[in-house]
Amino acid sequence: MERLNAFFANNRALIYFVGGLSFFSMGLASALQRRRFSRLRLARWLGLFAGFGILYGLNEWGNLFVPLQERLPLPTSATRLAVLQLVARGLGMALLFQFGVELLRPPGKGGRAWRWLPGTLVLLWGAGLLYLGIGAGAPHDLILSTGDLLARYLLGLPGAVLSCLGLLEQHREVREAGFPGIAGYLLGAAVSLAFFGLVGAILAVAGPFFPGEWLAYPAVLYAIGVFVPILRALDGVAMALLIGRALDVFEVEAEALFAEVERRNLLLADRERIGRELHDGTIQSLYAAGLRLEDAYHTVLESPEEAQRKIRGVMESLNQVIQEIRAYIFDLQQMGTQDSLVRRLTDLVSELRLNTLLEIDLRIQGPRCPVPPERAVQLYLIAQEALSNVVRHARARRVSVRLDFDADLLRLTVKDDGCGFSPETVLGERRGMGLNNMRERAVLLGGQLHIDSRPGGGTCVQVEVPCLCQRTGDREVAGHGASPLADPDRG
Repeated sequence: MERLNAFFANNRALIYFVGGLSFFSMGLASALQRRRFSRLRLARWLGLFAGFGILYGLNEWGNLFVPLQERLPLPTSATRLAVLQLVARGLGMALLFQFGVELLRPPGKGGRAWRWLPGTLVLLWGAGLLYLGIGAGAPHDLILSTGDLLARYLLGLPGAVLSCLGLLEQHREVREAGFPGIAGYLLGAAVSLAFFGLVGAILAVAGPFFPGEWLAYPAVLYAIGVFVPILRALDGVAMALLIGRALDVFEVEAEALFAEVERRNLLLADRERIGRELHDGTIQSLYAAGLRLEDAYHTVLESPEEAQRKIRGVMESLNQVIQEIRAYIFDLQQMGTQDSLVRRLTDLVSELRLNTLLEIDLRIQGPRCPVPPERAVQLYLIAQEALSNVVRHARARRVSVRLDFDADLLRLTVKDDGCGFSPETVLGERRGMGLNNMRERAVLLGGQLHIDSRPGGGTCVQVEVPCLCQRTGDREVAGHGASPLADPDRG
């Protein structure tokens, strides 16, 4: 036992330094990670936990400096430093208590009473110490030991228990949100807080009342052979590591929120596009059919045969509109599937080859990788719009569709040998709606759309977007049409 005591005495400074550094670092990291936009209650009250870590770290370092001050000729400086250490310990544990209360406090008026409990206990703790010092004239050692035990048992122990339960609740929410790895770190942090309730609150220095005499450091050292500050330092290191990893939940949550915002922006853009296309296409066709029916109505008495011919034409137009709407709905349904981008482009090119006289060359190059469904949908719609423009306006014979998987870019190129046009002129007119739609989609994907065309010189439409996918191996597929694509489900 004497050797063990000698070992701890020789390394006491290092033990307290490591313990203080771990708690202080944990508090500083928590303060830097404090977020207000998070949906987790942990983020809203993380500042309280940061304050606990910083103040308790200063308290641990006080165990280094108070003995040094006692060796100086002025004993009052050591007493003042010991008082500051006690204040840091008490306030730190009070912040931990408040942190646990806020994590578990029920919403509404029913939880307001719990919010005032830690502050009330701090006031009673401070008032009791002032009475001992001023009213009763108790010696400094008695005031410090009494204040230490009261801080541990009134503030530290319930604070550790409530904070442990609060982190367990956050663990459940994070796990249900789909982040089991981070939830595991929160569970570990909760366990470390429970252990802190033992080594940081229950086991204390010797005090004037029960259970301080039985659970003081010398008694525990004699019983289990381990110096309590070592356990507290190890717990502080574990808590700092676990809390540091658990705070990654804010980054993961921010990424999920960003993806949700991007998805909603794409949906809003799709709604606007659908509205424009319905207004410019379907509604205009229905309006024209109505005018033709009105014309047939006025001619039905004068020329029944002419009226019948006009009505048949209107019926054919309405049937065409119905087919367009059905095809449009079918395309929208297909957009929600998990088919690959390469598969969609292959089907699109095959359909155009079947229904038009165009010679279309499809070429896929670069290391193939799965493209996220949302991005695949937008790239497919850009290709669909570009090829639709070729069919309707270009009067081309040959079209080249190329998809390049580069290191950090995904490049889609549609090039034809048609009549070409002036991009500046078309974009400034109403008929440039499709080009504007393609440009808006490229911007939403964080990329750019380039249009190279001139009258009589063909057209090249190219979109470049960041490649947010994982590589599955180097592979290059090239050729004419769908035949070279041996595995169209990849890409």
